[in-house]
Amino acid sequence: MAKLEDITVGSTVKGIAGNESVSIVAGQWYGSNVLEITYKDTRGTLGTQLLYRDDEVNVEVLANHLPWSFDADGNQMKLASEAYRNKFSAFIRSVSGSAYVFCRATATSDFSSIPRNAAEGTTPVRSGR
Repeated sequence: MAKLEDITVGSTVKGIAGNESVSIVAGQWYGSNVLEITYKDTRGTLGTQLLYRDDEVNVEVLANHLPWSFDADGNQMKLASEAYRNKFSAFIRSVSGSAYVFCRATATSDFSSIPRNAAEGTTPVRSGR
């Protein structure tokens, strides 16, 4: 016997589609006594069913977890993200800076110099053609 509140997304439940275990894909509450579930059986077939409080005696929750979760420490995630950003920022700067200037300067012969950063206030100088 399981309470309707125990049936969550990712749960493996027995007693909904006969004696076969199913995996809960989605759940929608209607009030506090009715739960509409979408489930997937072992063959991969989707189904939906309304569960009422009276159905609690027939339902058994075998496993109640998701294959993945977001329960890691947030501070460690920030630290790792910042480390990756720092690691790749030098690469991105070098590619976007020198390679872009080189490609742009060789592709357009009208400019003798191309500013690396428009925020520096430098402007392209036209060659004296």
